Amino acid sequence: MPSGRLCNRRPCWRPAGVGFTFKDASGRNRGVVQIGLKPGTAGKGRVGLTAKGASLPLPALPLTASAGTTVQLRRDDDTAHCWQAVFPASRRNSATTFAARLP
Repeated sequence: MPSGRLCNRRPCWRPAGVGFTFKDASGRNRGVVQIGLKPGTAGKGRVGLTAKGASLPLPALPLTASAGTTVQLRRDDDTAHCWQAVFPASRRNSATTFAARLP
């Protein structure tokens, strides 16, 4: 999600406590409408992402991953840094929804 862009006349990215949020109801950036980032020690940071629409580049659901599912949020301008989590199991894995939490 590009920085410096306005969404509904407000910055798309905004500070939120110790983290950041991204909000764009139009979903014009690959279908992403909301992101929440909260830093923390290993295993304690949080990433939340809500996306919708045909422009969302995701694999077909349900996911098939016997060894867990790896989710990454990568920066285009700094490939050395990313947010990543490996979910050993999902809470929901259907044709329309994937939801998981770390233990």
